[in-house]
Amino acid sequence: MVNKKEEKNIKLIIAYDGTGYFGWQRQFEQPTIQGTIEEKIKVMVGKPVTLIASGRTDTGVHALHQVANFRVFSTLTPSVFLKGLNSLLPDSIIIKEAEYVSLDFHARYDAKSKVYEYRIYNEKLPSPFLRHYTWHVSRLLDLHTMKECLEVVKGIHDFSSFYSAGDGKINPVRNMIQAEISIQDSHGPTRRTIFEGREVLRLSYLKSLPKLACQLAGKKEYRVSSIKYQITNGR
Repeated sequence: MVNKKEEKNIKLIIAYDGTGYFGWQRQFEQPTIQGTIEEKIKVMVGKPVTLIASGRTDTGVHALHQVANFRVFSTLTPSVFLKGLNSLLPDSIIIKEAEYVSLDFHARYDAKSKVYEYRIYNEKLPSPFLRHYTWHVSRLLDLHTMKECLEVVKGIHDFSSFYSAGDGKINPVRNMIQAEISIQDSHGPTRRTIFEGREVLRLSYLKSLPKLACQLAGKKEYRVSSIKYQITNGR
């Protein structure tokens, strides 16, 4: 029997379609992923909880395997939370797994690495069915050149040149474990770009990497040396 007097730490694995949500983080009078799940947990336990995520997603961004945790005094087991939350949450949010973890587990601080995927729809006209899940690029992309560009960013580098205004206080040195691109035939001419890093990765510069790779692949006057120069010099 679970003792209600003992605080429990519940880890969740979450998948969600971010369309229609203002990102992960709770916002006043705006639908968010965190706010929606916290609301349903409150329905189950009768009091507010704080759901901690491994990372926050922006407006309209989706997740396949978001890790989160919350601490609670409750006799409800992880299996009950799994079944209960999936019955209460909208179809756009699914709890894939739920389990007990140690009280010192923290989804953000204990993350070993994070994986970001960008899907590029490479066709003359955009797809009305994929518009929420892909970035449309109409000009023909050179997959070989894009692979060369992404190969350059692997390893430990200073990504200052990819930062946006307001990122000045963030350490620009990051270890990019994985950076690759592949073709996903099941969705037509779709390119999948994957980035994985050990530290918290700032979306502001991650977003610019596939765009720069596309620019280099689509314009002959650019060379792979351009991105190599930016990585080497940090500007």
